[in-house]
Amino acid sequence: MSELLTGSLAAVRAHFAERAEIMATVGRPSDVGELVVLAWRGRETEARAAAAAVTRYATEHGHGWMLAFADYARAVLELGLGNYRAALPGDPGNYRDDPFLSIVGLPDLIEAASRCGERAVAAEATAEFAARALPSGTAMALGLLACPKRCWPTTPTPRGSTRNAIEHLSHCGETCRKARAHLLYGEWLRRQKRRLDARSQLRVAHEMFLRMGADALRRARPGRTCRDRRARAQAN
Repeated sequence: MSELLTGSLAAVRAHFAERAEIMATVGRPSDVGELVVLAWRGRETEARAAAAAVTRYATEHGHGWMLAFADYARAVLELGLGNYRAALPGDPGNYRDDPFLSIVGLPDLIEAASRCGERAVAAEATAEFAARALPSGTAMALGLLACPKRCWPTTPTPRGSTRNAIEHLSHCGETCRKARAHLLYGEWLRRQKRRLDARSQLRVAHEMFLRMGADALRRARPGRTCRDRRARAQAN
């Protein structure tokens, strides 16, 4: 999972493949690792099938932590497709109980909730995340904390918080989260009718995702429009 934060999806796949072999040896045929990788790679059909298998296995065997990671993988996939309602986890409280998901999962929850008008859910998750991020003071945590502020589609966002997010995340290297920060900034600029600036940010995000092999955030692709995303959301 630490490799996932750095954006090294090839390393993530290798580690999770080894983990899957170990899990199979001890009699656990279903694991969350490959599911998370499939979600970040944007392999929609395979990710949905893997999510269903993991959910079924976790439910039958009482592994709540696996359900939380299945929710996280679905959120990554659905956010990338622009299906914000579907990106909301079944039980948001599950993120709070896991040290990893409380950092990487809560920002996804905040974005999904704010995008589909669940402001109370977004506000609660933001407060929860801030309570964890501020004491830690890491560049990753502070950058992720700044990102959700620009997720509200109807609220103008000060450029300062956007720049702060990207600046903090720049200290973490070329990560999936930094690419997503550029994506969110580009989308905000597009809502402000600053199309040239928006294209520049979206291009940076798209190129970073390509280099990492993370095709999950398809809405960063050049030429994607709000109309495209609305049509996709209605179809789903």
